[in-house]
Amino acid sequence: MPTIEIPNHVPAERVFDVDLFDDALTTDAHTRLAEFRGCYPDVFYTPRNGGHWIVQRQDLINAVVSRTDQFSSRQQQLPPIEPAIELFPLTLDPPESIPYRLALMRHFGAKHINAMKDDIRALTIDLLDRIDPGQPFEFVRALGAGLPVTVFMKLMGLPLEQFDQFRNLVMEYFSLIPDERRVELYLQIDGMMKSLIDERRTSPGDDLMSRLLGEEINGAPFSDADMNKVANLLFMAGMDTVANAAAHMFYYLSSRAEVQRALAADSDLIPKFVEESLRMYGVVNTPRQVRRDTELDGVAMRRGDMVVAMLTLAGRDERIVDNPDAFDLSRTSHPHMTFGGGPHVCVGQHLARLELRILVEEWFKRFGAFRVEPGFDVKFHPWIVIQLANLRLQVTEMASAGRELETA
Repeated sequence: MPTIEIPNHVPAERVFDVDLFDDALTTDAHTRLAEFRGCYPDVFYTPRNGGHWIVQRQDLINAVVSRTDQFSSRQQQLPPIEPAIELFPLTLDPPESIPYRLALMRHFGAKHINAMKDDIRALTIDLLDRIDPGQPFEFVRALGAGLPVTVFMKLMGLPLEQFDQFRNLVMEYFSLIPDERRVELYLQIDGMMKSLIDERRTSPGDDLMSRLLGEEINGAPFSDADMNKVANLLFMAGMDTVANAAAHMFYYLSSRAEVQRALAADSDLIPKFVEESLRMYGVVNTPRQVRRDTELDGVAMRRGDMVVAMLTLAGRDERIVDNPDAFDLSRTSHPHMTFGGGPHVCVGQHLARLELRILVEEWFKRFGAFRVEPGFDVKFHPWIVIQLANLRLQVTEMASAGRELETA
């Protein structure tokens, strides 16, 4: 991506030519991003992608996402797009965001999520039933996206036969594409969600969209325009975030035979495994825009500056986590910000954790050891969202009999 002229207020010693969309990050993105800690200051500026600050320490990241009077979430694109794409409540700052967030939280609380547990497990078992353990298979399509995207589509009342169309649409949106194409994709999503809202207004059901339409915002019914902006955010997050988390989790697990054996032997370790995976292999980095002149880590930031809070690095901070680059199931805590922080912390995090936990549980009830298919080239797609679009796995042992499979 092209560079820009460095603004006068940016100190020369804080400028580094770093491209978060660099091809170098297509290989083992998380390890390469973790190397930033030893190469660059805690807060530094890059002239790439319209020019922006990069913040890579947990306390500073938390400051950026929490101080909404200084750092706005209105603009979520790099470089910024005007008019800004609106995704409620993410692109609203408090207090405007609060009623929309409260409306969502009422449907993503423990009561609603726990009620989904049996259905999620049944779906997971069904998806696993379709895998032939004697043949390599595409994990993302079969399970990584197959489980959370199907859960989301059922939750929203979307037609399951459009799984691939919807998933591909969001994957492209979160890839490195021209602004014009991103706006075009957003308008496609917006149009689909508008049709769904119109349908639910006429024929409400028991799906999430129908229930949200019964909510009130500031004492008034949810308007169609605002509901559209909420639905667009749900669609993008539901189609992509947990799918990427699952893909990263299973990719790294595929090379850790000792962790596979531990999880197969003791399912009580699985919640810890999920948290340690989320700590080490975050999915999203979040942009913010400076609302008024401010200072962070001793450097001046000016109104309008773009900032990227590296949520993927928050759990890799050695000031917070001992030996942060080591995957350690014996940890008693797993401090991370994979689901964000501050007033925009992800409302779907409980559902995400439940899906990931059940997926790992049911996998090791059926399959034992597995690996990446020999010869498969694993490629990450770097951007604000770190995608792992494809992952071919090969089962090498069945759990039930402890029997090794013949592999080519």
